[in-house]
Amino acid sequence: MADMTFTQEAMASVVNLCHSLTQLPILPYELHIRYDQEADVMYILFDKDAEIYLSRDGDDGILWEYDINNRLIGVTILDASTQAK
Repeated sequence: MADMTFTQEAMASVVNLCHSLTQLPILPYELHIRYDQEADVMYILFDKDAEIYLSRDGDDGILWEYDINNRLIGVTILDASTQAK
């Protein structure tokens, strides 16, 4: 298991992330995030019970995942550690 010691800088990043996430039009859904460090891929699900019907490649290493009703239910971010800083 990874070391779960947080620096002040890391905690500030979490707080900033919280503000950004609350602005997303995803409520009342739960947000599920998983990061695969070996593959450097982050999976973000807005509705873990929905089935992915269609994935669209954003040409920037981001896959947008939709259900059968064309509702955004998840995002997969490739090369997550280097996407934006």
